[in-house]
Amino acid sequence: MKNYAKIIASVILICLSILTAMSVIVANELYLESKHPLVCLDAGHGGRDVGAVSKDSKRLEKDDNLAFTLLVKKKLEKKEIKVLLTRSSDCEVKLSKRVKKANRWKADIFVSLHRNSAVSGNGVEIWIGSQNNENERLLAQNILDSLVDVGVQSVRGIKVGFRDGKALDYYINKYTDMTSCLVELGFVTDEKDNQLFDKNKDKYAQAVADAIEQTLEAKNET
Repeated sequence: MKNYAKIIASVILICLSILTAMSVIVANELYLESKHPLVCLDAGHGGRDVGAVSKDSKRLEKDDNLAFTLLVKKKLEKKEIKVLLTRSSDCEVKLSKRVKKANRWKADIFVSLHRNSAVSGNGVEIWIGSQNNENERLLAQNILDSLVDVGVQSVRGIKVGFRDGKALDYYINKYTDMTSCLVELGFVTDEKDNQLFDKNKDKYAQAVADAIEQTLEAKNET
Protein backbone atom coordinates (compact mmCIF):
# COMPACT_ATOMS: atom_id res chain seq x y z
CA MET A 1 0.00 0.00 0.00
CA LYS A 2 2.86 2.32 0.84
CA ASN A 3 4.45 1.80 -2.61
CA TYR A 4 1.09 2.36 -4.27
CA ALA A 5 0.63 5.62 -2.36
CA LYS A 6 4.10 6.75 -3.44
CA ILE A 7 3.28 6.00 -7.08
CA ILE A 8 0.03 7.98 -6.85
CA ALA A 9 1.86 10.87 -5.20
CA SER A 10 4.53 10.84 -7.92
CA VAL A 11 1.90 10.83 -10.68
CA ILE A 12 0.08 13.75 -9.05
CA LEU A 13 3.36 15.65 -8.71
CA ILE A 14 4.21 15.07 -12.38
CA CYS A 15 0.73 16.20 -13.45
CA LEU A 16 1.02 19.36 -11.35
CA SER A 17 4.45 20.09 -12.85
CA ILE A 18 3.06 19.70 -16.37
CA LEU A 19 0.08 21.94 -15.58
CA THR A 20 2.40 24.58 -14.08
CA ALA A 21 4.65 24.52 -17.12
CA MET A 22 1.67 24.79 -19.46
CA SER A 23 0.24 27.72 -17.49
CA VAL A 24 3.58 29.54 -17.71
CA ILE A 25 3.71 29.01 -21.48
CA VAL A 26 0.12 30.24 -21.89
CA ALA A 27 0.79 33.23 -19.63
CA ASN A 28 3.88 34.15 -21.65
CA GLU A 29 1.97 33.88 -24.92
CA LEU A 30 -0.86 36.04 -23.57
CA TYR A 31 1.70 38.58 -22.35
CA LEU A 32 3.37 38.77 -25.73
CA GLU A 33 0.01 39.18 -27.45
CA SER A 34 -1.07 41.95 -25.08
CA LYS A 35 2.36 43.59 -24.74
CA HIS A 36 2.12 47.29 -25.28
CA PRO A 37 4.83 48.87 -27.44
CA LEU A 38 7.71 50.60 -25.65
CA VAL A 39 8.93 54.02 -26.73
CA CYS A 40 12.14 55.53 -25.38
CA LEU A 41 12.05 59.33 -25.11
CA ASP A 42 15.38 61.08 -24.78
CA ALA A 43 15.39 64.61 -23.36
CA GLY A 44 18.59 66.02 -24.81
CA HIS A 45 21.37 67.41 -22.58
CA GLY A 46 20.83 67.94 -18.82
CA GLY A 47 22.77 68.89 -15.71
CA ARG A 48 26.03 70.67 -16.51
CA ASP A 49 25.37 70.03 -20.19
CA VAL A 50 22.89 72.85 -20.77
CA GLY A 51 22.76 72.57 -24.56
CA ALA A 52 21.84 75.67 -26.55
CA VAL A 53 21.31 79.01 -24.81
CA SER A 54 19.00 81.84 -25.86
CA LYS A 55 20.48 85.17 -26.89
CA ASP A 56 19.53 86.75 -23.56
CA SER A 57 21.04 83.74 -21.72
CA LYS A 58 17.78 83.22 -19.80
CA ARG A 59 16.62 80.13 -21.64
CA LEU A 60 18.45 76.81 -21.60
CA GLU A 61 17.78 74.06 -24.09
CA LYS A 62 18.03 71.33 -21.45
CA ASP A 63 14.99 72.76 -19.63
CA ASP A 64 12.83 72.98 -22.75
CA ASN A 65 13.85 69.45 -23.73
CA LEU A 66 12.87 67.93 -20.39
CA ALA A 67 9.58 69.79 -20.05
CA PHE A 68 8.56 68.82 -23.57
CA THR A 69 9.65 65.19 -23.16
CA LEU A 70 7.53 64.80 -20.02
CA LEU A 71 4.54 66.19 -21.92
CA VAL A 72 5.02 63.73 -24.77
CA LYS A 73 5.27 60.93 -22.19
CA LYS A 74 1.84 61.82 -20.79
CA LYS A 75 0.31 61.88 -24.27
CA LEU A 76 1.75 58.47 -25.14
CA GLU A 77 0.66 56.88 -21.87
CA LYS A 78 -2.91 57.99 -22.54
CA LYS A 79 -2.66 55.88 -25.68
CA GLU A 80 -1.51 52.90 -23.54
CA ILE A 81 1.96 53.13 -25.03
CA LYS A 82 4.69 52.42 -22.48
CA VAL A 83 7.40 55.04 -22.15
CA LEU A 84 11.03 54.71 -21.08
CA LEU A 85 12.89 57.94 -20.27
CA THR A 86 16.64 58.39 -20.53
CA ARG A 87 16.33 61.13 -17.91
CA SER A 88 13.37 62.42 -15.89
CA SER A 89 15.14 65.22 -14.03
CA ASP A 90 17.85 67.82 -14.56
CA CYS A 91 20.78 65.44 -14.55
CA GLU A 92 23.65 64.78 -16.91
CA VAL A 93 23.47 61.41 -18.66
CA LYS A 94 26.14 60.16 -21.04
CA LEU A 95 25.01 59.32 -24.55
CA SER A 96 26.31 55.79 -24.15
CA LYS A 97 24.09 55.25 -21.09
CA ARG A 98 21.04 56.60 -22.92
CA VAL A 99 21.57 54.20 -25.78
CA LYS A 100 22.38 51.22 -23.56
CA LYS A 101 19.19 51.78 -21.56
CA ALA A 102 17.03 51.80 -24.69
CA ASN A 103 18.77 48.73 -26.11
CA ARG A 104 18.58 46.82 -22.82
CA TRP A 105 14.83 47.39 -22.55
CA LYS A 106 14.37 46.58 -26.25
CA ALA A 107 12.39 49.72 -27.04
CA ASP A 108 10.47 49.76 -30.31
CA ILE A 109 11.19 53.41 -31.07
CA PHE A 110 13.73 55.96 -29.79
CA VAL A 111 13.06 59.69 -30.15
CA SER A 112 15.61 62.24 -28.98
CA LEU A 113 14.06 65.67 -28.36
CA HIS A 114 16.13 68.83 -28.76
CA ARG A 115 16.02 72.49 -29.65
CA ASN A 116 18.41 74.05 -32.13
CA SER A 117 20.77 77.05 -32.13
CA ALA A 118 22.52 79.28 -34.67
CA VAL A 119 23.58 82.88 -35.17
CA SER A 120 20.63 83.09 -37.56
CA GLY A 121 18.17 80.32 -38.30
CA ASN A 122 14.74 79.05 -37.40
CA GLY A 123 12.34 76.18 -37.92
CA VAL A 124 12.07 72.46 -37.38
CA GLU A 125 14.35 69.70 -38.67
CA ILE A 126 14.65 65.99 -37.95
CA TRP A 127 17.77 63.86 -38.22
CA ILE A 128 17.98 60.18 -39.10
CA GLY A 129 20.92 57.82 -39.59
CA SER A 130 23.07 57.75 -42.72
CA GLN A 131 21.67 54.32 -43.64
CA ASN A 132 18.46 56.17 -44.43
CA ASN A 133 16.37 53.35 -42.99
CA GLU A 134 12.80 53.18 -44.30
CA ASN A 135 11.25 52.98 -40.82
CA GLU A 136 13.36 55.88 -39.56
CA ARG A 137 12.38 58.05 -42.50
CA LEU A 138 8.73 57.14 -41.89
CA LEU A 139 9.02 58.09 -38.21
CA ALA A 140 10.73 61.37 -39.04
CA GLN A 141 8.22 62.24 -41.76
CA ASN A 142 5.26 61.48 -39.51
CA ILE A 143 6.64 63.67 -36.74
CA LEU A 144 7.54 66.48 -39.13
CA ASP A 145 4.12 66.44 -40.82
CA SER A 146 2.34 66.47 -37.45
CA LEU A 147 4.39 69.42 -36.18
CA VAL A 148 3.84 71.35 -39.40
CA ASP A 149 0.07 70.81 -39.03
CA VAL A 150 0.25 72.57 -35.66
CA GLY A 151 2.31 75.40 -37.10
CA VAL A 152 6.04 76.13 -37.30
CA GLN A 153 8.03 79.11 -38.50
CA SER A 154 9.80 77.15 -41.22
CA VAL A 155 10.35 73.55 -42.32
CA ARG A 156 13.99 72.56 -42.58
CA GLY A 157 13.10 69.00 -43.49
CA ILE A 158 14.50 65.55 -42.80
CA LYS A 159 18.27 65.41 -42.72
CA VAL A 160 20.60 62.44 -42.88
CA GLY A 161 23.83 61.97 -40.94
CA PHE A 162 25.35 64.67 -38.73
CA ARG A 163 25.11 68.45 -38.79
CA ASP A 164 28.78 69.36 -39.50
CA GLY A 165 29.86 66.22 -41.31
CA LYS A 166 32.51 65.32 -38.73
CA ALA A 167 30.68 62.12 -37.88
CA LEU A 168 28.52 59.86 -40.00
CA ASP A 169 25.58 60.03 -37.59
CA TYR A 170 24.36 61.41 -34.34
CA TYR A 171 25.37 58.99 -31.59
CA ILE A 172 21.81 57.95 -30.75
CA ASN A 173 20.99 57.20 -34.37
CA LYS A 174 24.17 55.21 -34.84
CA TYR A 175 24.09 53.00 -31.76
CA THR A 176 20.41 52.37 -30.96
CA ASP A 177 19.09 48.98 -32.07
CA MET A 178 15.63 50.32 -32.88
CA THR A 179 14.01 52.88 -35.17
CA SER A 180 15.25 56.29 -34.04
CA CYS A 181 15.39 59.97 -34.89
CA LEU A 182 16.53 63.27 -33.39
CA VAL A 183 14.03 66.13 -33.41
CA GLU A 184 15.17 69.76 -33.40
CA LEU A 185 12.00 71.60 -32.39
CA GLY A 186 12.80 75.18 -33.33
CA PHE A 187 15.76 77.37 -32.36
CA VAL A 188 16.37 78.50 -28.78
CA THR A 189 18.27 81.39 -30.34
CA ASP A 190 15.25 82.62 -32.31
CA GLU A 191 12.61 84.70 -30.53
CA LYS A 192 9.70 83.69 -32.75
CA ASP A 193 10.56 79.98 -32.51
CA ASN A 194 10.56 80.36 -28.71
CA GLN A 195 7.18 82.07 -28.81
CA LEU A 196 5.76 79.28 -30.97
CA PHE A 197 7.26 76.64 -28.68
CA ASP A 198 5.70 78.22 -25.59
CA LYS A 199 2.35 78.81 -27.25
CA ASN A 200 2.03 75.37 -28.89
CA LYS A 201 3.97 73.16 -26.45
CA ASP A 202 0.97 70.98 -25.59
CA LYS A 203 -0.13 70.70 -29.23
CA TYR A 204 3.42 69.89 -30.32
CA ALA A 205 3.58 67.14 -27.69
CA GLN A 206 0.30 65.70 -28.92
CA ALA A 207 1.57 65.89 -32.50
CA VAL A 208 4.73 63.95 -31.65
CA ALA A 209 2.76 61.34 -29.70
CA ASP A 210 0.27 60.92 -32.56
CA ALA A 211 3.12 60.53 -35.05
CA ILE A 212 4.82 57.90 -32.92
CA GLU A 213 1.56 55.98 -32.60
CA GLN A 214 1.03 56.20 -36.36
CA THR A 215 4.54 54.83 -36.96
CA LEU A 216 4.05 51.96 -34.54
CA GLU A 217 0.80 50.98 -36.26
CA ALA A 218 2.51 51.04 -39.65
CA LYS A 219 5.37 48.87 -38.36
CA ASN A 220 2.91 46.36 -36.93
CA GLU A 221 1.09 46.12 -40.24
CA THR A 222 4.32 45.24 -42.02
